[in-house]
Amino acid sequence: MLKFSLIFMFMNSIIMPTVTHPLFLGLLIILQTIMVSIITRLMSSSSWLPLTMFLVVVGGLMVIFMYSTSITSNNIFTKNNITKYFLFTIMIIPLNKEFSIYFFKDTLCTLDNFNKEFFKMFSEVNWASSVFMFYYLLMALLMLIKMINLTKGPMRKKY
Repeated sequence: MLKFSLIFMFMNSIIMPTVTHPLFLGLLIILQTIMVSIITRLMSSSSWLPLTMFLVVVGGLMVIFMYSTSITSNNIFTKNNITKYFLFTIMIIPLNKEFSIYFFKDTLCTLDNFNKEFFKMFSEVNWASSVFMFYYLLMALLMLIKMINLTKGPMRKKY
């Protein structure tokens, strides 16, 4: 899993400089953030750091997304030659012999560690605090929906 994530991050890093549309660039940044969070989770014993990092980055990207959609709402998405970069990355994978040999072994080893961490997080000791946290987030979501006036329409102005 770790090697697959690294190869996927390499592919995203190659594609990013060629992208001209801000929405596609935002999608690539979100995918890169997901891969960094997965790698951080696989290398650390705690899942809180990758979760916090992911939520902060995605929160910032949502603000950037709202700003960029209000500016570039009518731009046409032009298809660059991204497929050649994708094919280049696919051709690199078989060259790495370790990737094909140890891919499934690496996945099975991290699966056991994931199950242990998951059961620690939702054990009987932490059950009450987890339920309180879920309830608190649900209430915050419902209050936010109630505060937003849905009759006003979209956030951007129509001229």
